[in-house]
Amino acid sequence: MADVARLADGGHGEETSRARGYLTAFSRRRQILADSTAKLELLKKLEPAVRAADRTIVFTERQESAEQAAETFMVQGLRAGAIHSGINSDTRRIVLSQFAQGALSVICAPRILDGGIDVPAADFAIILAASQSRRQMVQRMGRVLRRKSDGRYARFVIAYVIGTSEDPLPGNRAGVPS
Repeated sequence: MADVARLADGGHGEETSRARGYLTAFSRRRQILADSTAKLELLKKLEPAVRAADRTIVFTERQESAEQAAETFMVQGLRAGAIHSGINSDTRRIVLSQFAQGALSVICAPRILDGGIDVPAADFAIILAASQSRRQMVQRMGRVLRRKSDGRYARFVIAYVIGTSEDPLPGNRAGVPS
């Protein structure tokens, strides 16, 4: 991808045009997967599991997806919030503090929560943006895989669209090299 990005920034010509077209298509595919209505429907079905959890972290692909996820839970009467780089840092700190203290039971965010957040009470993660990056998935799981003082286990749901680049089974990825 780095080579394609460099080529896209290369100026003019057919190769540059193709590289830009590829990056546009790649971005569009990620947006389509992120905005899948089936993922929002899944969130509604997970409401009982979210209620049973102490704290839930929802990892999304985009800021808009984080806002939609939080709204989905709020409509169901859950205390949820979204954080992302489009929100000022003071508001992000307040939302994180509310989550840490239990005033919010659900926090939804794109990559901003992949590293650095430590909320030992978080025991449920919903990953709506399945990543092909092993490091990113480990970081996300690490937000929840903390020893719980009361012996609870962490639980995960990883949502993905079958037959796409999100599909964890290499043989199922349509058009994606294994």
